[in-house]
Amino acid sequence: MKLPCELVEVRSSNLKAVGWHEGVLYVRFHSGRTWSYMEVPEEKYKAMLAAKSVGKLFASQIRLFHEAVMIEEDAEGDSHAKDSEAVRE
Repeated sequence: MKLPCELVEVRSSNLKAVGWHEGVLYVRFHSGRTWSYMEVPEEKYKAMLAAKSVGKLFASQIRLFHEAVMIEEDAEGDSHAKDSEAVRE
């Protein structure tokens, strides 16, 4: 399965790209890892795209306040949620 949305590249020292679909925010970090953040209002996603500092808004309004699941991509580029607990970016 591919991600349900296209990711938009952002200007940030930590975040590479973001996308939003039906209440889920997808964040790809410069490390290459992609995380999904649950129950994120579309307004927060739009605010991220417009923010002067995407990373600061992410850290202050999303990272610690929304459940997160790491997404793994296989060799074919298909994505799936990782079952084990992992340290957040």
